[in-house]
Amino acid sequence: METESIEAIVIDLGTSLTKVLYYQQGQYHFFAQSSSVLELDHRKYQQHAAHPQTKTHAIWTEGAGYLVGRGASQPYEEVDLSQTKATSAIAKVLAAIGEIKDRVNSDKAIKLENVILLLPLKERKEYETLKTAIVKALYGFGFNGKTTKFWVGRFNIQYEGYGITTISTEERAAFAVFGQKDLTIGAMNQGDLTPNMSQTLVGWGMSKVLEEVQYTFESDVYGAKCVYSYNQRRTNLKKLIPAEKVEFVSASIDRALSSSWYQIERKLDSSQALMDAVTIYVTGGSSQLWRKQLKGVYGRRLNCLDGIAREIAETFPQLDKDPMILRMADAYLTIRGMVAA
Repeated sequence: METESIEAIVIDLGTSLTKVLYYQQGQYHFFAQSSSVLELDHRKYQQHAAHPQTKTHAIWTEGAGYLVGRGASQPYEEVDLSQTKATSAIAKVLAAIGEIKDRVNSDKAIKLENVILLLPLKERKEYETLKTAIVKALYGFGFNGKTTKFWVGRFNIQYEGYGITTISTEERAAFAVFGQKDLTIGAMNQGDLTPNMSQTLVGWGMSKVLEEVQYTFESDVYGAKCVYSYNQRRTNLKKLIPAEKVEFVSASIDRALSSSWYQIERKLDSSQALMDAVTIYVTGGSSQLWRKQLKGVYGRRLNCLDGIAREIAETFPQLDKDPMILRMADAYLTIRGMVAA
């Protein structure tokens, strides 16, 4: 059977956005999809498959159906801090791989040469079981009403922050990934993770700030957008919330940022990994909130991956000056390392 190969794929299951990078025939490609997932019975799966929605995919596998993407999001959706990313990983991975096939637009059988899925450190015990289930599903599943099959070469699950290990050569280094939900701190020795000094701090990402803001945003995702935009330029908030609320919300965000940093700094101070590191790599969507404070604490030891950000902007010109660059840096470094290997 004639096949078409995708040389490398990285899927980063963010709390609000799934970032997908793939490499084929010398070219990097990127897209993102909403991380929202709804369970479907078979009748509803068929309905959604017959009437597709923009940036939304209907999945059917192992007798279960899912709607993944923009059309699955719910009003006033909040981040469930108790739910692991592994919980809905199968549906999100199948949606991402299915969309890659649509983008490749080939009638040939597709071979996935090398796939890496990024998940939190704290979920490492679930890696092997999840890997087996995903690989099994990839050999045949329903995607928007059609049966879709892939040949799988290598499929591995790595921890969030793995991409940074591909550029670190120091004997004592660390990384901090500030996400929507979590803060991940990793210790490294010449690019190898030191597990007993690494940890995922659940709820210490952007969610920590949103907890402190005395205002109910329409969703945690929208709240994160408001806080980030306000932090970039205070007048941005006028475009995002009702005019009569701007003064109150501005003051509340200021207090939330101050209070959150005080608490986060205490957590960082207690990390042996950060204390010992000669270089501290920082990335993640909410890392920009704390750039100034982190520079004040760690000085020359801090590496905010500015060079990598410029490289990403050159590779994907449409993302120049887009905060998405911070959110995808880990995935980009991961796939760059896969291609170079």
